[in-house]
Amino acid sequence: MRAAGRLRAIGGAVAAVVLFEAILRHVYSGLPAWNPAVGWIYADTEIRHYIFEGWATSRWDRRGVRVIPGPPPRGPAILAVGNSVTQAAQIGDEDVYTALLQRRMRMPVLNVGHDAQSIADDVFAARYRLSTFPVAWTIVQFIPLDFEEKPATPDRAHFNRIGNELVVEPGVVHFSRLSPVTRWLRRHSGLVNLGLLRLAVLRDTPMPPLFHAADPRPAPPPASYGPVEPELGAVRDAYRGRVTLFLVPDFLKPPTEMERRFTGWCSSTGTSCVNLRSVFEDFRRRGRAPSGFPNSNFGFGHLNREGHIAAANLLAAELERLRARGLF
Repeated sequence: MRAAGRLRAIGGAVAAVVLFEAILRHVYSGLPAWNPAVGWIYADTEIRHYIFEGWATSRWDRRGVRVIPGPPPRGPAILAVGNSVTQAAQIGDEDVYTALLQRRMRMPVLNVGHDAQSIADDVFAARYRLSTFPVAWTIVQFIPLDFEEKPATPDRAHFNRIGNELVVEPGVVHFSRLSPVTRWLRRHSGLVNLGLLRLAVLRDTPMPPLFHAADPRPAPPPASYGPVEPELGAVRDAYRGRVTLFLVPDFLKPPTEMERRFTGWCSSTGTSCVNLRSVFEDFRRRGRAPSGFPNSNFGFGHLNREGHIAAANLLAAELERLRARGLF
């Protein structure tokens, strides 16, 4: 009887794991690939994010460009570079601001955004991107966090200051002997993929003491920003001056020092710039927010569908202005 009970318990556990795996792989999957010329990309990949924030399936072609449903327009393209805001794994392919912009501009729009991409990554990848794609104009998207001073991670490009010049150093990844095995497991198992991700979060995020979790915590120190203006100049120069810089600030926070410096630099250099904050007041009047989903907090996190519509409208107006001047 005891042996039969153990077998039933083991069988039940195995059945639960198999069932959970079958469910999870449909709601969470997708791995990036390493390309030394640009860093991390999604290439020939489908990613599914139906948990944490938003719900969507995103598709990427062999070039590492997010798929836009329908036949693409012909001719030179608008290249969209940025971090997870541009990658936009929280919403469907047809709702990303790059897809909306392609329909408005009747030009191909190539979305190569990737989560956690740094400004130095944007600069480092510029030569490869511009030589690979027929680019007429480039949009480079930022958030204020991108400009905060923080330790560089080895797999991300970073800036070094040599005299008065910023020099970009590429990121480096050293794959272990177990990498092919772990990658195979992550590619074929949603349970393993999510488990390793959560383990990394626990490893990198210190937990509060068990009996002091509710104690008040000191306020974090104010953000310290790096060389905002030289970094903006490095991005502009990397894309040969044919660029619109697109800032997506936090909807729930007032303008930061970085935003003021961004606005001042754009004005003094005559660079094409767009700040999504210009539509925030309209969202507030309507009791809406450009970010946040029903399975996340109101106004917090990545752009939702309304936020992407607003972004596309602002960028289309700016790009039409530039096109009318014959710049592309």
